[in-house]
Amino acid sequence: MKRTGLQALLRRPAEGIRPGGGLYRWPARRVLWAVGATAAVSIAAALLLPLWVAPVAALGLVLSLLIPGLRRPMWVLCSLAAVLFLLVAAGHRYGRVRPLEALAGQTDTVTGWVAAVPASGSMYTLQVTQADRVPAGSRLLLYCPDECAPSLQDTVTARVRLDTLYDSQFYRRSQGIHLCAFPTEYGEDALCITRGSGVPAPSRCLWPLKQRLTGTLRGVLPGEEGALLAALCLGDRSGVTRETLDAFARSGISHILVVSGLHLSLIAGAVLALLRFCGRRSAALLTVPVVVLFMLFIGGTPSVVRAGVMCLVWLTGRLLRQRADALNSLGLAALCLLLYDPYTLFSAGFQLSFAATVGVVTLTPRLYRAADHPAQEEKWPVRVWRGLRAYLWGGAAVCIAATIPALPFVCYYYGGFPLTTVLTNLLAIPAGTGALLAGWLGVLLADVPLLYPIGRGLLLVAGCLARYLARVAGLCSSEGAFVRVDTLWSLLLVAGLCVLLVYGILRRVSARRLLAGVLALSVLAVGVGLPLTLGVPRLTVSPAGDGASILLRQGGRAVLLVTHSDGLSDAIYTAEGLDLDLVFVGAGDPADGGTLAHLVRETGAAHVYTTAAADWAAGVPFTVHRFYPGDRLSVWGRYSLSVPADGWWRLEVGDAALLICTDPAAPPPEEAVPGMVVYAGGLPDRPLPTGQSVLVCGEQWLAAHHPDPAARMAVLTDKSVTFTTRPTGEWSVLPWL
Repeated sequence: MKRTGLQALLRRPAEGIRPGGGLYRWPARRVLWAVGATAAVSIAAALLLPLWVAPVAALGLVLSLLIPGLRRPMWVLCSLAAVLFLLVAAGHRYGRVRPLEALAGQTDTVTGWVAAVPASGSMYTLQVTQADRVPAGSRLLLYCPDECAPSLQDTVTARVRLDTLYDSQFYRRSQGIHLCAFPTEYGEDALCITRGSGVPAPSRCLWPLKQRLTGTLRGVLPGEEGALLAALCLGDRSGVTRETLDAFARSGISHILVVSGLHLSLIAGAVLALLRFCGRRSAALLTVPVVVLFMLFIGGTPSVVRAGVMCLVWLTGRLLRQRADALNSLGLAALCLLLYDPYTLFSAGFQLSFAATVGVVTLTPRLYRAADHPAQEEKWPVRVWRGLRAYLWGGAAVCIAATIPALPFVCYYYGGFPLTTVLTNLLAIPAGTGALLAGWLGVLLADVPLLYPIGRGLLLVAGCLARYLARVAGLCSSEGAFVRVDTLWSLLLVAGLCVLLVYGILRRVSARRLLAGVLALSVLAVGVGLPLTLGVPRLTVSPAGDGASILLRQGGRAVLLVTHSDGLSDAIYTAEGLDLDLVFVGAGDPADGGTLAHLVRETGAAHVYTTAAADWAAGVPFTVHRFYPGDRLSVWGRYSLSVPADGWWRLEVGDAALLICTDPAAPPPEEAVPGMVVYAGGLPDRPLPTGQSVLVCGEQWLAAHHPDPAARMAVLTDKSVTFTTRPTGEWSVLPWL
């Protein structure tokens, strides 16, 4: 008896719907993968384009099914999926986001727990539990002054003024955030904070267990290795310093500190090995609740959900004695995440996780076939050597396959990529695997009184491995090993090279031809793009302490402006690897003179100017030039810097100007009128507004002197924004350079 398409899907879910009898013949193997990709494209269109586009496109796809030539199974399936997700995304945008944005300009008393703290700045993520107007369960960006800054999981109650997210904070929507909140009063009594009383959902019942295990681990390992181990095993990165996180990111192994498929597969594999005596199907059945509990224990981040769904599908295949298809499992994971919240598509975790997994699934088999595998008839020394070589090449193949599709996203979010990423992963992943297994087993045994010595010993071993990981990250995160990709032109070049590499690997193009294509594309892109970009001045505005740092670059020259001396340490990171012509520092403390000297030494700055009233001469071994209100400084003969009033700078670039606030108590300048562009963070290069002023200020000033919410503005976040101008003042070959 012939099976219908549905019976074939149920019989062999790993292979999708196979050709068969019945009413329909389905030639597609990976149905869920096709539906997942269609869902991603549909959601991007529904959320990025005007709201009316989604229903019109859905109606067009429905009408296309009336055309006889298009009634093919795959077109029907993808069209129905596109219609569904277009309407889901439009409904989410219309039914949830718009009602929240309608609250802008109103005041409300909100109570919630702090779900995330910023790496820099003062905008905290608040999960609302009770409010008069804001629905419970919503997330806000709450401004908290430094004198009453809350900690993670603290409960905060405040009377706030609500505003919508700004243009540059679109990525915040992927975290479920659609509103900003500013306290109506400022000072130590502005917020009512209850320390440590916040309880996250949906893992509410597991939160006490997580705190207990974290306390046990940190009791044995209170130092840096304990913080790394807590991030690796328990998903708690609150104790890891920013410098360590930057080192892991710049060395290409930050994924080790993010719970993902590596962690879940190891835990599921360990549980299956321990339950091997129960039988294959019973062990798989007992492992399912372990995976679900671990997902709830860590939290529902995109990488955890993606890995969890794929692991559950794999375990279900073991139960049904069928082999799960990785791409189908990946498509199912994408469907689960995007149905729950369409804005998840724009989160960094979703994009990096899915891109890397697609690369591992599709590219690794073809790369691994290039290895020379040992034959059984060979002598054992030859077999050992060739087996070791195949093992090393297999690890390198996985790293390369995961890196290539994810590389454009890595460059977008981190500003570049490390050249040593493959070598670093080969050195770090075995140690990370050992630290994860030893850490989990140790923290569980250390919580049992009789087994505490064994658990403590395992935790000490895991701590040594965590220290080794930190050492590897530190050695491989040097500036020379990091390639900066901080312009849209270079980002497009990297994306084109990745597409070319993926095509060559999938089509089995010879290495010689593939290398020739990469070189030809690189020479063409650099030959066309470099001359166009050399004359383009670029302004990068980044958070620095309570203020901001402004980096002006043109060709190989650079100038750095820091609004307050407490942001000099952040400015060092911003200007790392650059040669500065001059440094301009605003108000500050002479105690920061050592940091200023370090900045000048690292960047070779020729001149240092300051408007600070304090005397820097005693704290630095070089001359500091004083700059007074009314003075004017020429930069490269094309740009000028002036101090129109106390607490403000004015940097003129062409026919645009940046108004830079250096004193939180300074009144708004006359040019700060509604409708102007206010400094933002979180986007790549954008054109500098022609004939307009750009206000550069910190969150404290913006909260105290809040402009019209209808104006184009954004608060200072832990991101940076780069403004570009045209190659000349009259024309532009590529305005998005």
